[in-house]
Amino acid sequence: MKISSKYWKIIIFAAAYVFLVYKLSELDFSQIHLNRFWLLIVPLGFVAVNWSVEAAKWRFILLPVVGRISFEDAINSVLTGLTAGVATPNRVGEYFGRTLFSENGRERKRIFVASVYSSFVQVSVTFFAGVISIVFTGFSFDVPWWFIASVTGSLILVTVLFFYFKPEAVSDVVLAVKNQGIKGFLFVFLLSLVRFVIFVLQAYFVAKVFGYSGSFYGIFIAMSLMYFVVMFIPSFFWVEIGIRGSVSSFTFPLVGIDAGIGISTVSIVWILNIALPIVYISLKSLWKRFLLKQSITE
Repeated sequence: MKISSKYWKIIIFAAAYVFLVYKLSELDFSQIHLNRFWLLIVPLGFVAVNWSVEAAKWRFILLPVVGRISFEDAINSVLTGLTAGVATPNRVGEYFGRTLFSENGRERKRIFVASVYSSFVQVSVTFFAGVISIVFTGFSFDVPWWFIASVTGSLILVTVLFFYFKPEAVSDVVLAVKNQGIKGFLFVFLLSLVRFVIFVLQAYFVAKVFGYSGSFYGIFIAMSLMYFVVMFIPSFFWVEIGIRGSVSSFTFPLVGIDAGIGISTVSIVWILNIALPIVYISLKSLWKRFLLKQSITE
């Protein structure tokens, strides 16, 4: 029996909400400095900027694939993908979720490939930021070079082996780059970089709320290292925050930041960028359905 996209969305939203309630119940907010609580306005505002940039990037990527789509369709596609990704291992459901705005089977396959390409570029930014942070950590802090070289070499080896055993992923990315050209790829890379900087800026202001008094540089290094390491760790939705928290408890102290601040910061950034958009897109979907029923009954 074929399940329509409407029922897939209901299943996705239900699974995501169960996940969100479970994770929110685990967080500890006792470390918040109430006199700095107002600083959360800044990272909260960046949520809209973050997903607007991603929607703009997604529209640009889809241009040679399905033609021009509206900004509303782009943001709905992106957030539906986000919701689907939360409830699946390593967020692989995001690729499928982004295709749900289309009813054309062949078109969905092309959108799926475009989604893989979009994710690849974002991961590339994370990878380069992580490598740069590893190098700067070696220069700025008392970390043995043999350790840095071993970690970097191992992670690069894992990446090479992945593409060796998954050649279809390489072909999909190469095809997407050919469709857009080098200038198009660089533009997508730039927008991905902007999103990464937004994540770090959010973390900086959230850390301030939890008592951090250091520089933006320290947060950038700590977050870049955290994202870099997490990128190589297989995870499922019920352990995602646990993994990020565990990794941040190691990367934040590397740059002299308390592990508790790191864990709390990573948790709040996750809530802002994952939980809130999921609530928004699901409530919007329910409201549209309500208005549709009202128009039918009138």
